Amino acid sequence: MSFTIMRTGVGSTPSISTIKTLQKLGIRVIGIDSNPLSVGFYFTDAGYCVPRADSSEYIPALLKICQKEKVNAILPAVDEELTVLARHRDEFKEIGVFVVVANKEVVETCLDKFKTYKFFVKNNIPTPITDDALKVNLEKVTYPKIIKPRFGRGQQNVYKINNQRELEFFREYVQKPLLQNYIDGQEYTIDLLADFNSQVLCLVPRKRLRVESGVSITGITAYKKEIIALCLKIVGKLGITGPANVQCFIDGDKIFFTEINLRLAGGVALSVAAGSNILVNLVKLLKGEKVNESLDFEENLLMLRYWEERFIKKDGNRSGR
Repeated sequence: MSFTIMRTGVGSTPSISTIKTLQKLGIRVIGIDSNPLSVGFYFTDAGYCVPRADSSEYIPALLKICQKEKVNAILPAVDEELTVLARHRDEFKEIGVFVVVANKEVVETCLDKFKTYKFFVKNNIPTPITDDALKVNLEKVTYPKIIKPRFGRGQQNVYKINNQRELEFFREYVQKPLLQNYIDGQEYTIDLLADFNSQVLCLVPRKRLRVESGVSITGITAYKKEIIALCLKIVGKLGITGPANVQCFIDGDKIFFTEINLRLAGGVALSVAAGSNILVNLVKLLKGEKVNESLDFEENLLMLRYWEERFIKKDGNRSGR
């Protein structure tokens, strides 16, 4: 009997590799997106255009598709969906659909970057000092700084601030702005998967050598014992379940953690190619099968990403059902 996963946000280019990997594992993939021209519709086994997550029609639309397509699990890809899906998880459970999302409190902590910062501080996880940009004393700020929205994803509205004039402008421009110490170091993403008891099953740190729109275009896997130890602590203290990715910087011999995202990262293809069983074990978890913990992966595996075109004659295709 086939196992069906609904994958959201299939309009993003990096989502294609995840769809292909799931299909190689024998999974039937249903793709949804709010954009009727999403490229993922042409790679999934069926595709549907749905309302945005902030619409009152979003949950009813997903419930209807789940029943029609006999979906077993929903794998979210977009941050804005997480709170909504966590809140309605029981409705999906009633029709036999498991939503791959952490509990509401964990979701709220990770989506709110100020709450994430406070979590790091409380649990002695090294992190850059962060303040509410609207409450800081302008005369006492030292530069450079980073200003970014309290709620947001990728690198949207994230700016390096070099002086008071720039701070005055961007703290009015950025919505609910946070002011963070600037770290001039190497950025890392750590892909991980935890079981339903917050036991880490897979974990791969990778350097982000080139980033476009918040997605890693060029990266390389790197074994970093200190990063791995701190990520294990983060997962246990916060109670993360399912897939996640953690962001940090290394400056000299110091590590600074900045974000936690409760979803597969856009660059997770590198971790999968390096031998990590993140997607294999995720499927096993969802099927209720035995999963073996393994933090092994191939070190120094380089990913060079490129775009590939898909041409479709618009004459009534299956996208946007």
